[in-house]
Parts: sequence; C-alpha cells; structure tokens
Amino acid sequence: MGLHVFLQTTALPTREDWQAGIADHGFPLMLDEALIVRNHTGFSPALYWGRKSGFTFGLCPALAVASRYKGAPERIGARDLSANFHWSGNVLESVIVYAASAVFAKLTHGILYYPQRDLFSTGYEAMSMARRLIEVTELD
Repeated sequence: MGLHVFLQTTALPTREDWQAGIADHGFPLMLDEALIVRNHTGFSPALYWGRKSGFTFGLCPALAVASRYKGAPERIGARDLSANFHWSGNVLESVIVYAASAVFAKLTHGILYYPQRDLFSTGYEAMSMARRLIEVTELD
C-alpha cells in the first residue's frame, strides 16, 4: 500500500517541524527521533499511543512517481518532489501513514495522492480523511 505527497522541495519540513505539526493536530503519533527527512529511505519506526509500528518513507523527483499515473502530472503542477509512504496493509500502520502523510501534505501545501483509489487531496482534505479513518478504526 502506498501514498504520495507531491510538494515543492523548498517546503520540505524537518522532522521537528513535522512532529510539531502532528502534535498541533492532536495525533498521538511520535516519529523516530533519528529521522532525517531529507535523506531518509526505508523503514522509519514510529509510536502510536505508545505502540511500536512504523512505515517506509523516502523522497524522489515528483515526475518519477507522477508519470506512472494518468492525470497526475497535470494535477501536481510545479511540485517537484514526491514524499512516498508505504506500509504493509496492517491496520495500525495504515492509521499512522494516514496521519503522518496528511500532516505532511498540510505543512508543505502538498497534494496527497492515493493511487489505490486514484484520489488526489489537499492537506486539509487529507486531514479530514485521516481523522475519519482514526474514528472508525479499532486497534487491538
């Protein structure tokens, strides 16, 4: 499973800015303290209500991702970077990715793309979707 946030490179947040945004929006999510957003590739551990989990995260040129999806290059405009979030399909991981990517999109004025549903959303719309997912998801 995957999500992509298309953004301008100049809007890329630090881990601290991203974590502050997560806290400001009330998500009980803690990113890995060692995460360096600009350079990270691969799995990134995270805590959700103190539960260990995580997601795969990395950056690449926006067109490397957008060119694979019909209509995506036109929708992303001048955004030149793609932040890519992947998870195994585990319910806890999906909640974490939705919250983390929604905040990321909102902080960066990015466009979130969910290819499994061919759905584009603004950060504001992504935040609403993340909150709805959290409300209806039961975590064991």
